Amino acid sequence: MKKIYTIITTLLLAVLTANAQTVLINEDFSGLTAGTEDNPDATMLVDDMGDFVNPSALKPYDSGLSYKKWGGIGLYSAGGCIAIKDGWFLNTPAGDMSGDVTITFRARLAKGQDDTGRNALDLIFLSRKGLVDFGRKTYSLTEEWQSFSYSSDKGNFETTGFQFYANTEATILIDDIRVERQQKSIQTPTAQDAENVTDHSFRAVWTPTGAESYLLNVYSKKVSGNTINVSEGFEGVDADSEGRLNAEKPNLPEGWAFVWTDPTKPHVAMGEGPDGSTKAIRLVDEGDSFTTPVMKDGVTAFSFWLKAQPTQTEVPNGSYIQVSVDTEYGLYPWKFIDVADSSLMRLATERCSTSLLPLRLSRRFMPLISSMCR
Repeated sequence: MKKIYTIITTLLLAVLTANAQTVLINEDFSGLTAGTEDNPDATMLVDDMGDFVNPSALKPYDSGLSYKKWGGIGLYSAGGCIAIKDGWFLNTPAGDMSGDVTITFRARLAKGQDDTGRNALDLIFLSRKGLVDFGRKTYSLTEEWQSFSYSSDKGNFETTGFQFYANTEATILIDDIRVERQQKSIQTPTAQDAENVTDHSFRAVWTPTGAESYLLNVYSKKVSGNTINVSEGFEGVDADSEGRLNAEKPNLPEGWAFVWTDPTKPHVAMGEGPDGSTKAIRLVDEGDSFTTPVMKDGVTAFSFWLKAQPTQTEVPNGSYIQVSVDTEYGLYPWKFIDVADSSLMRLATERCSTSLLPLRLSRRFMPLISSMCR
């Protein structure tokens, strides 16, 4: 039986009811009564994780902003407004900020710091998931309140928010944050596996997103009965005793793509494979990566060996391997593996079940990877 694949490609909406202006955030910080504008309270409003200790002091906001709550660091109550101290930042809630979004707010410096106000504040419109900036604007402040406005149509449906980032260690006061949106489109629905599939019919299933009608594209694909095993231990790679690749004939495995931030560094580890004798690919700098060959029929299992560079006495927190699936629709981040984890420091094998390849890996702070697709 042929497997039926459904793709929802276009939304047909007779009336976009969400086209009206929606107020996402309307926060005047009137619940922050401690301290004064020029003498903020000494108790920080957020905990070590950057979350507000008493979120009930803040006003409700739109339910579509459910990805992240209010947060930040270096935040203090200042008698009905909020103070950012010591060069830190304030994050608004994040979520659906698609469409035309406008933020208005007031800001000033605390008294006695007027000479530090030039380019004192960055307003960043960003995805809180990948920390990708959609837009950024810098403001100069004085000791008097000023009103500011910023508009953008670059936000997404799930993870967008604003960040107020202090470019100075002077105390910055923020008040009356209002975010409005005029929605121009709706999110693409998610197609599910078809139901009641026969040779001649099926029932399409998808997650609706508020449209009154949808355009459905359908195609079929025969599942191949052939199983192909691909194994690569990088034994044939030509490098000197220090692991530097032969510049003329590195003899890298056919079909694999390698990217080095600095090609002069050693990218092969000798005697560091899983059995203590084989070679391993060594990713040295952030941005180093490699991609496996394309598997047109998909993948049922994938594994590799991983360990940190043995000569490192410490693996910094935040060191990780990123495994992504590279498809014709773009790069999909499938897994992040923390190399600072003690179990991964010894040796780790990761397996996945996916129908998409090639897989792309990138790493910070010198990992060792071998036996790819074993």
